[in-house]
Amino acid sequence: MVPAHYQLVDNNAAPKCELGLNDMYWLDIPPFTDSGEPEWLLRVGVKDMQYPVVRQMYGRKYTNLVFTVKMYVENDHTFETNRVVKMQGLDDSRSNDPTTYDVWNSQTFKIRGALKMSDKPLPFRAFIFDENSFDANYKARIEVMDPWSPASPGYSYGWDLHPESKGSSFWCTTMDTDTQPMTIEVLKAESVFGD
Repeated sequence: MVPAHYQLVDNNAAPKCELGLNDMYWLDIPPFTDSGEPEWLLRVGVKDMQYPVVRQMYGRKYTNLVFTVKMYVENDHTFETNRVVKMQGLDDSRSNDPTTYDVWNSQTFKIRGALKMSDKPLPFRAFIFDENSFDANYKARIEVMDPWSPASPGYSYGWDLHPESKGSSFWCTTMDTDTQPMTIEVLKAESVFGD
């Protein structure tokens, strides 16, 4: 029996890496096949970063970041593709229930940033998924508050002390059970603050 794999989106030359059983559970991906070859492939990646996006919010201007993330599950043999529509919890009765995500205790999808590639990426927004998380093209736009402003988690991480890092910071996505105090949202295909 062979587990599912993951690969960077739209990059067939990228290596396919084994997807852990926990990740397969969180995303409700069938874990094993009897064919002797991987059947399911989770494709995920940041497709685009729009910088800067200037917003008038809370009585002042912020220079925010907007990422386009693409994620879907593909059958490695038939090439059938499916949207990711669920983030299962430890108590599956609470999966995708927006009335309980404030006490979510399971894996979340995060946008993380670091001042330099050698730094540990820290979370800026955390999400669970539902059927509206990705559009028909498997994409979601996610906005991150100006990481150097007092309204951002970056401020508590000390980013305001390093303004020279603007434009050279490192960003990635993760799915993990890191439970730092942070608002957990249901991802929408347009998770932006407004145009």
